[in-house]
Amino acid sequence: MREKASANSRKNRGWEPRYTLGGYATSFTLTMTRVLISGYYGFGNTGDEAILVALLSDLRALRPDAIVTVVSGNPADTELEYGVEAVHWQHVGAIARAAEQADAMILGGGGLFQDHWPTRPENMLTPRHANVDNWAGFALLSRLTGTPLMIYGVGVGPLTTTTGRDCTRLAFRQAGAVTVRDRHSRDVLVDIGVDAARIIVAADPAYSITPSDLPDELEAELSHHNGPTVAVALRPWGDHPTRSDWVAEVASGLDEVVEGLEARLLFVPFQHSAEPIENDGALAAAVCRGMRQVDRTTILRGDYTPSEIAATLARCDLVIGMRLHSVELAAVATVPMVTIAYDPKVARAMDDLGLADFGIDLTQVTGSKLGERVADAYENRDALRKRMGAALAPIRQRAGENRRVLAEVLDGKTATPPLDKETISAIHRVTLERVADDATLERETQALRDRLADATGRLSQEQRLVEITQQQ
Repeated sequence: MREKASANSRKNRGWEPRYTLGGYATSFTLTMTRVLISGYYGFGNTGDEAILVALLSDLRALRPDAIVTVVSGNPADTELEYGVEAVHWQHVGAIARAAEQADAMILGGGGLFQDHWPTRPENMLTPRHANVDNWAGFALLSRLTGTPLMIYGVGVGPLTTTTGRDCTRLAFRQAGAVTVRDRHSRDVLVDIGVDAARIIVAADPAYSITPSDLPDELEAELSHHNGPTVAVALRPWGDHPTRSDWVAEVASGLDEVVEGLEARLLFVPFQHSAEPIENDGALAAAVCRGMRQVDRTTILRGDYTPSEIAATLARCDLVIGMRLHSVELAAVATVPMVTIAYDPKVARAMDDLGLADFGIDLTQVTGSKLGERVADAYENRDALRKRMGAALAPIRQRAGENRRVLAEVLDGKTATPPLDKETISAIHRVTLERVADDATLERETQALRDRLADATGRLSQEQRLVEITQQQ
């Protein structure tokens, strides 16, 4: 490990360093600001893109001339959409160079720290990194480069594995500032050994999104029929995402909604992906195939910004949501909703909004229960809007904490925690593993060279045999 940069280079770039024992640069006053952001961005997920919109809005309000680099699943699209620089999430060398050049690093927001999918510490800072080991590696990179780190508006949990908890704790021990989106996330962090005094409970940054004007094609779609429009935002879940028992139950319940309310259903996919577990459109099509009233359904196609999706939900009379951010974007427009909670975070969001009695656990969903709950919500929609309006003001106020803490980071008012034994151990382990990776790569490269040389020799011999045969 080494210092972030020489004193002269900091001076030339507008740095004013301050130091603690051990020689680590722990905080800086920044004037020319270069920021590196990592999260689940560039993967076609409306909720996460909404978070990036909110984060960039906060950052540009504080530093209008900031040079921003985003780690992305699709760098070209991210650069085009947001006017930033971007690097691919698997290009670890490029991420490391961006970290070394950055004045601040931001990790988040979103539900990054959960182990629904495996955490593999041995993959930290390699192209194989994913899930919690990815985020822990990014945080460790901030320590290695001496760049101040903020963890911004994240959700934490469930964490059911030792590796998931260890990597999460490692990540948070590198951050000079932390905001989480709910009290439950703070409680999980405290339970795994993160200092409660360092954790600010904010709210999901997506609550800061403002609905935009509707594109013409969406305006036409929402204006051409009579009766209520119910938006449906489902997500795949389970080992067989489009063939699970709950899919048939939801299809049956949606038939009841159409028939009981004389409604039109607009399916709003929140993620587009070739991966079955992330392909909301494919799930919507599977549900429609199971419905009697399929002619009263439309699946929203095309790519739309989070603000356009928020505007679409705002024009609907009711939302049926599984996706957390369908709940939050509907709440921004105070549109009543019924939720199907595949994860406890969805139930907690409904509780925060005063709508806990209009949520159904995925394991308990039936067609009749869904139909009844939606009919009740529609009948009481005015009362539900009042409940949501009362709950939304303090939530949005908490969401403002993300910007306030970000300002402290950019102004050099936060300090990187002292180096601890767990971090030292992780650095040693990652270093040894990367050396081993290099040695393995060198052996594999040499083996390929040997095979190529052997194949080239045999090809040369065959060519000489051909020439001799032709001469005869």
